[in-house]
Amino acid sequence: MGRVIVILCALCGAARANVNVFESKQAAVTEGDAVIATDPETAYRAVTNYEQWLAMFKNVRRAIVQHVDGNEARVRFVHDDGSHDDLHFKNRPATHTMWFEQLGGDAQVWAEIAFNPGIQPGTTRVHTRFYADVKGMASLFVSDDKIRKLRQEQVRDDLQQLQAYFARK
Repeated sequence: MGRVIVILCALCGAARANVNVFESKQAAVTEGDAVIATDPETAYRAVTNYEQWLAMFKNVRRAIVQHVDGNEARVRFVHDDGSHDDLHFKNRPATHTMWFEQLGGDAQVWAEIAFNPGIQPGTTRVHTRFYADVKGMASLFVSDDKIRKLRQEQVRDDLQQLQAYFARK
C-alpha cells in the first residue's frame, strides 16, 4: 500500500513538472506549455467541439453553443457552482489555434491556445497565452499580484486537465 502512494505521488509530481507556466514579456499575460498524448489535429478538433469541455475540464457542467459562423462561435459555459462564462471564439484551424475572449464581466480576458507538433510522434506541444486584467473601479479591490496568481493557477490547471483528458483517450 505504501508503495502505491509513493508511485502515485511521483506520477502527480511528474505531471506537474511537465507543465511550464511563466509570465510573458507582454503586460498581464501568463503563458504555459505542456505536451499532450495526441496529434495536433485531433487535439484541435476536440477542443473546438465545445460539448467535449464537460469531459475535459472538471468545473464545466454545461456548454451552450449560442451561435456558430464558420470559425467563430459564441458559447456559454456553465460551471458547477452555477456561474457562467460567455466566450467568443475566433479559431484558426490552419494553424490549430484557438482564440477566445470573455464577454461581459469585470475583467478583460482573452486566451490563445496553439496546438503544435510535439518532439515525439503522436504528441502535441500546447502553448497557451492568457490575458486577464481588471480595469476601472473593480481594480481598486484586487491587486496585480492577485490577478497574476489567478492567471498562473488557471493556465496550470487547464494544461494539466488537457494532459489528463488526452492521457485517457
